Amino acid sequence: MALNERTSAQVATYASEIMTMSKPSGITEELWDKIKSVAASALTQAPDRKVVPDFWRGVNIGALGIDVQAAAALAMLELKK
Repeated sequence: MALNERTSAQVATYASEIMTMSKPSGITEELWDKIKSVAASALTQAPDRKVVPDFWRGVNIGALGIDVQAAAALAMLELKK
């Protein structure tokens, strides 16, 4: 895969939904396997999501006057708990 080959966020969302679905009636098992294979392939080309710990969601770090490196260190300590 080339560095510039990335699945869009919307396509990754669709692929994720397909991977969690059960096989719809009216679709053969063989076709469903092919559909899931394509969805899985799309997900492997999607960029990794950045994990934001729940305690930082919605917090404006700049407004708190916290250094970004210090905030990252605090987040890592919280994740280790």
